[in-house]
Amino acid sequence: MFLFAYFPYFPSDRADIKVNRLHLFNFWQFKDQYIPNPQIRERMRQFCELYVDTSQNVLQTMTIAVIDENYEFAVLTDDQMDDIRKYASGILLTSLGKNSDDCGNFHSCCVSEHFLYFFQEFDLALSYMTYTSGSYVRTKNMASDINKTRFVRPDYVSGTLMHFYDKRLYQAFANAVDAHDATLEYLYTVLDWVKYAFLNSEGYSYESRVVMMATGFEVFFHIPRNDKSKVFAERLEALLGVDGYDIYDEHYNTIQTGLTRTTKMDGAGKVKCYRGNVPINLTVYGWWAREFYDLRSKIVHNGVVQHSDLVNHKDAQYLKVSLRMMLFCFFKLLADKGYVVLHKEADWNSIAIHLEEKDHREIEKSL
Repeated sequence: MFLFAYFPYFPSDRADIKVNRLHLFNFWQFKDQYIPNPQIRERMRQFCELYVDTSQNVLQTMTIAVIDENYEFAVLTDDQMDDIRKYASGILLTSLGKNSDDCGNFHSCCVSEHFLYFFQEFDLALSYMTYTSGSYVRTKNMASDINKTRFVRPDYVSGTLMHFYDKRLYQAFANAVDAHDATLEYLYTVLDWVKYAFLNSEGYSYESRVVMMATGFEVFFHIPRNDKSKVFAERLEALLGVDGYDIYDEHYNTIQTGLTRTTKMDGAGKVKCYRGNVPINLTVYGWWAREFYDLRSKIVHNGVVQHSDLVNHKDAQYLKVSLRMMLFCFFKLLADKGYVVLHKEADWNSIAIHLEEKDHREIEKSL
């Protein structure tokens, strides 16, 4: 018995990505190069041809995932399959952030379905396969003839012209996966919520996506039951290292937002921000966290929000900003844990991380 892992809708038809223990490669482009056994290669070809578009053309995006140089496709251990799941979560997040319409890549937007993956067992003789489908109600399809079975790519899984991903952040993900760091296991639950927020299949309201991203942040920051927006704001600022920033800015803190913040001079002649009569010492990051969580609460408790509620005072969509904020949070956490390594030389590495962090701080223009 053999087994291979694959991404049928990967957003590139030329993928050849090697990072640590994982190798992602397009089956049609590289099968002869990376699959040495001709019998296995032919059998896998039969399975890969089952995936077609609405015109019944074989999908050229079929991408194979090999872990630990298992190019003979022996059956994987549970730990290896779990590591592929984690690697897949990392490529999803680092691709979503680099392929969206607000990044100028409108024709290369990624959605969560692009990173849907499966594990397929096979042997070299049988012409039948068993597969399971569905999410809430699971259906097991027994003994399907592979000569007659076809899986049609849904129209909502759009094609892409190019695929980009944050290579440095994905390397950090791979380092964390391979370290099997038990203290970071919760991050993969966070990424599940990010995946749900950017699924493109019908039936997901825009508002539900905001709630799912907010849930991801709750898990990320271990938010307690009480004072959620306050704790969220404080822990976000602390992680990103902005809690020591000057809280007053002539532009940011004198404008009206969804939470109606105002500024006053205190007795010492310093300007402070207030929500009502309560002083709140927050940077723009903290204000964004309060506003974002306030939007989540409106959706959950009121059930109805206006379009104007979904954008901030700079007309930036809270959902899209939340994705960029999540990327920044992952970068900072993995850097603090020592998993972001850009250069071997310590001095140059610290400079490179500083420059990378500066790029992430471009998000401030949207806050």
